[in-house]
Amino acid sequence: MRAKQFFGLVLVALMVGCSGGAENTVVEATIPPAEQQMRSLLENLAKTGESMGSGGQIIMEAIESIKKTDQAKGDSMQADADKLMTTTNPAEVKKLAASLLEKL
Repeated sequence: MRAKQFFGLVLVALMVGCSGGAENTVVEATIPPAEQQMRSLLENLAKTGESMGSGGQIIMEAIESIKKTDQAKGDSMQADADKLMTTTNPAEVKKLAASLLEKL
């Protein structure tokens, strides 16, 4: 019985002793602006011609951000982005991505 109590106390002491000492540090992650993310995505699409995939959300967020400062530019980009999200033809993907890059 005493052996179990002794072992339990040693175990608790080890756990308490090992949990302190190191300070937690907070690392802040920086997320690039939506337009920068959009540019990177479009450059990749213009090279590869791959279909949009999950990058559509990034493009839509960037366009909404652009519309806040330049409505006409955002509307123009919106039309190409809508086409880009629905096409699977690699040549058309490249063309639309390049068009959006020029407007960006």
